[in-house]
Amino acid sequence: MRSHAPFAVVIAYLAPTVISILVYAVILWLLYRFGANTTLAREFNKNSTPGAILTIVNSGGVYLIVLAASAQFAATASDFAYNVAAATFGLAMGWVVGIVISPGSKDEASEFSNLTRAVLTFITDYVLANLKGITQHQVWNFLQRPGVTFRLLIGTACCFSTIAVVFVSRRAEIMKANASREWFISYVPIDPRHA
Repeated sequence: MRSHAPFAVVIAYLAPTVISILVYAVILWLLYRFGANTTLAREFNKNSTPGAILTIVNSGGVYLIVLAASAQFAATASDFAYNVAAATFGLAMGWVVGIVISPGSKDEASEFSNLTRAVLTFITDYVLANLKGITQHQVWNFLQRPGVTFRLLIGTACCFSTIAVVFVSRRAEIMKANASREWFISYVPIDPRHA
């Protein structure tokens, strides 16, 4: 009987997350089954790529897993709120970083370069100057507080997931636009008399 106890604990911990993933998969399947032939879906598919769609679905799954784990392991409502806030902050940060690292044009790249320089100047001058007096022991004590490490991990997971979504989506748009422009520029009619 004791040999099955750890397995039961693992199942009890995994069950909410697995159920959430299954529900998410069913919702995606229903959306695909009943919405794939709508005008909105056709326009979305025409203006997107399979990789971009897959990264969006993946990011939604990551956020769902984070919410399920946050709800399961939160001791109080405020713990759950902090967990959701950390995940949502990670999403927002990932969105901004994803946009900055994947500019759509040369003008956007120069604007982002100036913005990045300004933000880095602020971080190095102001934030790091105020962190000067913090010791390694204080940082370690902060990380040992209940829930802090979990919040850092879920925020980071959501951040990286959203960076991937934004980067792949923007790159797909740029590649698609460049491909159609290059086709138009390089197109040579078979009979030059009937261009």
